[in-house]
Amino acid sequence: MEKISNVPFYNCNVSLKGNSPIVERLDCSDNKSKNYSHEYMSSDVSSAVRAYGLSFINKNKTIPQMSLKDMIKWFESQGKIEGKDFEIDSSYTMGNTVVILKNKQGQNELTIHYDCGNHDNWNGYEVSEYNNGVRTKEVARDYNGNISYIAQIYDKQDENIQHLINELSYDITPQQYVKYLKDNNIDYKVEYYGEEDNNRNIDIEILDKNKNVIKRIWYYYGKNKYDDHCQFVAQDEYNEQGKLFRRLDYNKDNLEVVTYIN
Repeated sequence: MEKISNVPFYNCNVSLKGNSPIVERLDCSDNKSKNYSHEYMSSDVSSAVRAYGLSFINKNKTIPQMSLKDMIKWFESQGKIEGKDFEIDSSYTMGNTVVILKNKQGQNELTIHYDCGNHDNWNGYEVSEYNNGVRTKEVARDYNGNISYIAQIYDKQDENIQHLINELSYDITPQQYVKYLKDNNIDYKVEYYGEEDNNRNIDIEILDKNKNVIKRIWYYYGKNKYDDHCQFVAQDEYNEQGKLFRRLDYNKDNLEVVTYIN
């Protein structure tokens, strides 16, 4: 518990999407969890714990709202051991703490976010599902328990997603993709950014006839040089109102299709 006792509060928030380096920036200035409770274990939470019994995640993949201390106590009441069955990571910037529950195979099953130094309420969580040891689905919920996105993970050889990797894929370089755009008279903009030796990125924006961004392709290199292969490719897709509705994460062995619930 020493790991979580002195994390400062910051007026901002960074919430990770699963295990990806991609981050979604949220606004702590309008944090819905401002009415913090300082009870160690409220009667409502105690009742919820009893109702859920030993099965932590119910059939609807939902968990009750509770403090970080209550969450750890819940884990421990089921015989779960920190460092073996679950981990607490407060090394993230901006006061964020992440609790990760593992399944019997040691894979991340549940990731719970306590952001901005607030340990009284979780800000959201993701539940991962596996098939024969391979992650196939992830569902994220927000502070109110509403689904914020659903991610389906496909093997890149899956016939069902071949139409999504014709124009862009992990194996298509930025130069090849730009050539495709030029050959098809598609309007675009390219930007290189990042630190000198780290966080290297290439950002390609696809524009409609009104110069509105309809797609954004992100080649992430990290410490890799631009002549090397990137670490992953992501494509964000926007609707007519300019709102993100889908993300495609192109990885070496799979494609992750993320649908945002508006």
